[in-house]
Amino acid sequence: LKVMDEVRKAGAVPAYISIMDGRVKVGMTEEEIDVYAKQRGTMQKASRREIPQIIAQNKNGVMTIAATMVIADYLGISVVSGGVIGGVHRGAETSMDISSDLEELVERNVIVVCSGAKSILDLNLTMEYLETKAVSVIGYQTDELPAYMARTSGIKLTCRMDDVSTIAKTYRVKNEFGINTGIVLANPLDEEYAVDAK
Repeated sequence: LKVMDEVRKAGAVPAYISIMDGRVKVGMTEEEIDVYAKQRGTMQKASRREIPQIIAQNKNGVMTIAATMVIADYLGISVVSGGVIGGVHRGAETSMDISSDLEELVERNVIVVCSGAKSILDLNLTMEYLETKAVSVIGYQTDELPAYMARTSGIKLTCRMDDVSTIAKTYRVKNEFGINTGIVLANPLDEEYAVDAK
């Protein structure tokens, strides 16, 4: 609810995306958010592949960044926000364990605002994958990739932007050139909420 308030203060319209009772919902009332939140631990994780299954079975789904991007892009929503993106897991060279968040960033023309990538991942390979697929990773007021709960990861970013108007212009120019991949806007947690990177 605090995030929704901040979005409104910035002059935008917040719309929680979920799957409830087999229906995609874009925009939820406070009461619906409360009902949804109280079902934690009982709902199926919804990534790209689970969306049809959850809808067909009239179930509720906990949205991943990937599923949120699928629905947002389909509806023309250009900015989504979530806690963190997945990435390339350690040992992926043999397991092929790569989050579908990365695949959707390649396929979906959205900006994903998050606090970086999960620190348990192979962050170097995650960044290499995104670079290879032409997905921009922009540090919002930071030169370093945040690692979810930690503000730093030791990985320097090639692009830092300190104001949202430049980020918005970047998105517009990208679209004008027909570059339809997503953008990761890595926004580290405030110091008071962050954990020590070590």
